[in-house]
Amino acid sequence: MFMQKKKLEDTFGEFPAALCRRSLTFEVTKNTSTARKTSPTQLSDEGKLNLPKRSANRRQLETLVAASEVNGGSVEDRTPALDGMFSTLMKYGTIADLCKYLKSSKKIKKASAAVISGHVKEYEKCDQNVIRSLSLLYAGGVIGKVKYQQSRSALVMKNTGKLTKKGSISKERIKFGMGIPIPKPLSYGALVTKITEIDVGEVYSVRDTLCHDLLPDEKVDGVYRNLENCLLMLAKFYFETDQFRKPGDKLVWFGEKEGEFKVAIGGDGAPFGKWDQSMSWLVSFLNVGPRVASPNDNFLLFGANCKEDHKVVSLFTEKLVSEMEVVENRTYTVLGKNVSFSFELFPGDMKFIAYVNGELSNSAKYFSSFSNVNQDDCASLTGKFGESLDCKWKPWQYNQRVSIARQVDDFKKKLPHNLAASTKRTKVTQFIAGKKSRQEFKPLIGKLCDKQVVEPLHLKNNGVQHLHSMLLNLAIASSALPPKLSSLNNLSPNCAMSRYLKAMEQDVKAGRMTKQLGKWLIEDRAKDKDFTYRLTGKDSRLILHGFMYLVEAIRGDSNEPKLLMKLLAIVYIGIKLRDCAAIFSMYHLTEENLAKLHQLSHDYFTAVALFGHVSCTVWSIGHLVYPHSKKMFDKFGVGLGINTMQGREAKHVQIASYARNSLYKQRWSQVFRHDFISKLWLPIQQPSLLVFHQSNDTLIPTRVSKDLQHYCYCGMSKDADAEHCFFCGHCLMKEIKVSVHERKPSSECLRYLT
Repeated sequence: MFMQKKKLEDTFGEFPAALCRRSLTFEVTKNTSTARKTSPTQLSDEGKLNLPKRSANRRQLETLVAASEVNGGSVEDRTPALDGMFSTLMKYGTIADLCKYLKSSKKIKKASAAVISGHVKEYEKCDQNVIRSLSLLYAGGVIGKVKYQQSRSALVMKNTGKLTKKGSISKERIKFGMGIPIPKPLSYGALVTKITEIDVGEVYSVRDTLCHDLLPDEKVDGVYRNLENCLLMLAKFYFETDQFRKPGDKLVWFGEKEGEFKVAIGGDGAPFGKWDQSMSWLVSFLNVGPRVASPNDNFLLFGANCKEDHKVVSLFTEKLVSEMEVVENRTYTVLGKNVSFSFELFPGDMKFIAYVNGELSNSAKYFSSFSNVNQDDCASLTGKFGESLDCKWKPWQYNQRVSIARQVDDFKKKLPHNLAASTKRTKVTQFIAGKKSRQEFKPLIGKLCDKQVVEPLHLKNNGVQHLHSMLLNLAIASSALPPKLSSLNNLSPNCAMSRYLKAMEQDVKAGRMTKQLGKWLIEDRAKDKDFTYRLTGKDSRLILHGFMYLVEAIRGDSNEPKLLMKLLAIVYIGIKLRDCAAIFSMYHLTEENLAKLHQLSHDYFTAVALFGHVSCTVWSIGHLVYPHSKKMFDKFGVGLGINTMQGREAKHVQIASYARNSLYKQRWSQVFRHDFISKLWLPIQQPSLLVFHQSNDTLIPTRVSKDLQHYCYCGMSKDADAEHCFFCGHCLMKEIKVSVHERKPSSECLRYLT
């Protein structure tokens, strides 16, 4: 190809002066090709040709001229030439080539940054950034305005190291690569606006709909959902999200048709603070499997600023029961699938269960909501629980509940009006006890009370609390403490109580409980107040893992038979409680574990009856956990873990975080909005949030399961060649086992227990 200087000038304008001093002819001949190969075109790291400037300019111009001739360019329009060269580069250039060109050219970097920055601005305005911002806001509950703003700033801004005119540290946008800024989440104000625009479904005001007939000081604020609408909303949510879950996390239908949902419904107090009483009702589907223990699968149905036994709660409960009857008799269509709902369980603590059952508190003579056992016969070693004629204790019958409630109502009407309130109350409770009952009112939840089973989380915590009280009382009895302590420093380092506190903090690692125990010793013990501490699931696990450290601390160097006898009885009770709780807390239960549970619960109750004090919790573990576990296993193929309050207790922690970031007067409506967006709306928009990590914590210490050579089954260390530790291998432990087997203390046990 030949092109004279004149033609080039006509096409692309006047050349640089240096190139115009001689005629310029572009000719691809053999000689030219050979000459050019001696100095081929190469790109430097700065994006320039590794040639003298004149030669570089010449080759670039020749390339442009040739490309223009090939692609139809002109002096007025160089676009075809550039497009042709770019398309050729895209076709024949490798990814490595393109990366090299991108890194070496400031112009390409600047152009790319401009384009990407435009995309960043578009992203900041799109729905995906709204979802991203909400994910930041609802990380671990909900964060407040200040924390959100700080987190947002930390994500996209950095300090420059310089000061502003006002003296504060200046910040600038974080940029990376070619100067591309990180997209900013929405500002807090813009995000709040988006939140208010999301449709969370219809909620009703408690004050406007349930408080009409209440006195002014009895009216409370709160909101609730219609049960039918709530269940249909949840069914739609689970159908839409089930496809994104792992095989082990998908919905379970318990051998029935898809769409037959099993519902658990119950209430409890919301932890908004000591002087800020609130309560809520939560609803969940048993079909979620082990996720019943997750707060993300328990949903708000009702919330109000009142105690659990407030009149408005009973009004809502009555309304709820009528709605339940309607829902159970209907069939619905959700996303083209037939759907039905049945109410199977009522998870709740014993206080709330007693209230909705219309019963007296658990301090009554007949203390159990599940059986006609009373304080006089609960320690019987010959009685058993069941519905057969030979059973000493039987479950309450619904017809019997209604009949007693009617008689109690008639009795109240006959009482003189001039009696003091305390006297009236005493007469009423005595009348109910005389009827061999604990029923005061007709059950608020109707026949659903017949479907109740014991709740494993609170039962385990109360059982551990009973075990700890036995250890604490023995530690105090072995310490000869003065009537009043002004400081823990006054405790002798060698006394049992001092060793007990040290073991609780350093070995058991229950620091919070240790602090409360020390506070009680100084402030409340002298006032004859019992040590009260509400155990959490973590506290219970720590004590069951390390109660042998407390036993060893109480013993010290003593070999006194009476002390050892009491300690060994506690060791036996602690082991049985630990093993029993490990099984009755399970969700995945086997027939083998169920058979073990029967014997463990029997041995635990017998040991406490022989060597301790039988409480409501002890009786429940001894006589209810096995039949109730068997009932759940026969019906659903799982254990009592299906009725756990663990997820609901964790849910209340989330609700408390929602409340802290809400206005008091609008608290519950905002709490419901937060809960809907974070647990229902957001996971649909971002399915990666649908995660469930099942806890692997076990009540059996890992040192026992992994190193039986150096640790006894109780958890105490032992010699490698020994079968048992000092306690489990003691001759008196054999006497305890014989006593439990024969259901009466052996003569050797009586000798040291007297």
